[in-house]
Order: sequence, then structure tokens, then C-alpha cells
Amino acid sequence: MKRLVPILVMLLALSLSTSAGAAPYNVDPYTSVPYLVPIAPSQAIDGYGARWSVALIGYNAATSDINIPCDQPSCPRLRAGEAFSATGALGASADPIVLRIPGDRVADLALEEQVTAADSPSRTLRIPVVRLDSITERSITFLDIDSNQRDARTSFRIYSPIWSDDARVVTMTIYREYEGRSAPIWSQQFTLKTVATNGIRIGYAALSFPDNIERTAFPTRVTFESDAPIWGFVTTSERSHEPAVSLALPARN
Repeated sequence: MKRLVPILVMLLALSLSTSAGAAPYNVDPYTSVPYLVPIAPSQAIDGYGARWSVALIGYNAATSDINIPCDQPSCPRLRAGEAFSATGALGASADPIVLRIPGDRVADLALEEQVTAADSPSRTLRIPVVRLDSITERSITFLDIDSNQRDARTSFRIYSPIWSDDARVVTMTIYREYEGRSAPIWSQQFTLKTVATNGIRIGYAALSFPDNIERTAFPTRVTFESDAPIWGFVTTSERSHEPAVSLALPARN
């Protein structure tokens, strides 16, 4: 089983100015606080026969129920003082969604996404759900991503809040590090797909590790850069019907 890669961090900000990116949405933080849910609650079977389930999980510490607006057919009702889990139907869209949390209830909620491969708890990932206005970085870096094993699938998921009509473009660059040196060995530009969710446009892409890059035991660094704030994470899983899976979030600068 592949060793789990530690992780932490999620979404970064967006209170910029309009030309450079003024606050993209007119949201009163006391009325509604947008949170990005990177993968909507869903279920799927991939080409290797692996079964995947994505659930929104959390806990409502308040003394009253909380209703959260969302774009799903059925939005979760968070019962007072209870943990909750909500998943989607088989084949449901896995496009990212935005939850609008009542501003006075934000402190009462703990939210995460849980991605499970098959039915084994040892094949479960936890992805934090974070405020959209915390997405601020225009360059993010992932360390030690590549491996010398071709039986693994590596997928990069990149997200960016969009508040104009312009297409959001990111540049992915792979660096090989050896004997204290670091050199770019591959670079390509991608345009993010756009989804409108709960009144907010989110650009995102799911990118695979290039097949033409030689896999070696040397450390590999991967960066993504854009002219606007971005965030993302990486999953690595075995090519099997019961894959071990790991998650990596951007390294701290």
C-alpha cells in the first residue's frame, strides 16, 4: 500500500481590488459566507473497477438546526448537536459546489469532504472545506509528487474563483531535483473549465501526470501559476479495483 502523504490547507483568498480582482462577490460576511466544496457529494466507478464515494461530513455544534443553500438536488439539513454525512447518487456530477453558510453560524460548523475507495476505512481521504475568501495565492507548489512506479495514477485538481468573463489560465511546471539542483523538465498551460455554482463561478481542472515524463526515484516538484488566486490538491492511487490512495495539499511557502 502506498504510504500516505501528509496534507493540509485549503482555499485562499479573494478580497482583492477590482482591476486586480476586487471582491468577486458582494457578500455580507454576517449574512452569508461562501465555502468551496472541491468535489460535490457523489459516487462513481472508475475504469479499473474501483468504487469511489465522496461525502460531505461534519458536525453542527449549535443548539438549533442549520439549513445550507446549495446547488444539489438535496441540500443537507444540519441537525443541532449532531454529526452528519451527505453523499450523492451513482453517476451524480462531481463538479465543485459552493455552500453559503449563515455568517452567524460559521463558528458552529466543522466541515470536511470524505473520499472513500471501496469499503475500506484504510482507503479514505479527508479534504478540508475552507472559506472561499481565503484563496489568495497565485502560485502553489507540490513537493515529492512523482514516483518511480507506473502502477499509480496521479491527478492534480486545481481550482480558482472567477469574477470576470475572462478565461482562467494556469501554467503547470514540473521540476526535477537532484544533488541540490532544481531544473524544469516540462511545462504546459491549461484553461480551467468553469462551473457556476450558487451564484459564484469556479474554474477547475483535473490534470494527470504526463505520460512522457520519465519516472525516477529523484524528488519532483510541481508548481501551478496563474494571474489570479488558485488552490488545489493532488491524489495518487493504485491502478486497481481496491486502490490505496493518498492526498497532498500545497506546500507552505
